[in-house]
Amino acid sequence: MEGAEALSLTRIENPRQADTTGHFKYIVHYSRLGNICYLGHLEMLQGILRTLRRVGIRTNFSQGFNPSPKISFGPALAAGTESLAEFFIMDLPHPLKSCATTLGQLNDKLVPGLKITKIEAHSGKVPQSLEISYRLLFPREITDRERAAITRFQDSATYAATKTRKGKTSEIDIRPLIPLLLISNPAEISLEMVSVSAQPGIKPIEAVAQILGLEKEEVLKIKILKTAWRNLDSL
Repeated sequence: MEGAEALSLTRIENPRQADTTGHFKYIVHYSRLGNICYLGHLEMLQGILRTLRRVGIRTNFSQGFNPSPKISFGPALAAGTESLAEFFIMDLPHPLKSCATTLGQLNDKLVPGLKITKIEAHSGKVPQSLEISYRLLFPREITDRERAAITRFQDSATYAATKTRKGKTSEIDIRPLIPLLLISNPAEISLEMVSVSAQPGIKPIEAVAQILGLEKEEVLKIKILKTAWRNLDSL
């Protein structure tokens, strides 16, 4: 999530939380490229948690019968989606001595395909409304028919699409969820989607496939890259 609400670099080494609270919060930005993008979301999370333990990063834990590390991850990516803009927010009992050193230690231990790109002090508040940017690369040029379909979508006030989850099919108006859909190169589409926690959504490839009328075989050949995100909560 490259467009995150970042804090200034001068504050990285000294988070602005009171030392007496024992809660020092950081946002960790990372990329996910290559074959690791086919790993399931839970497996990815478990791998990151193991890496934190291996480099000696202790987190605060939730209360209750089954305490869990106080780490909040960004929205799950669909299998096969690469990303330059992932994040997680961690709540630590002690401040990091150096964000730069911690970044290097984590990258030394992470599995190939994952790379920490930045660590910053953070409020700890998890974004609930995001605008996420994607690039979809086709194995051939966008056709005239598909260009016309994109124009119709851009001109529409509403656009009904279907999605199937756990064997149940439902209909959703995806027009409010897609503020931007355009052809950025002859074989590439730029897409921006709004994601709101606990509200119905749709995967980027599902939306594009229905807007363009693509067959399943064509959909499987499209490469998807998440490039950035923007926090909409404060807007």
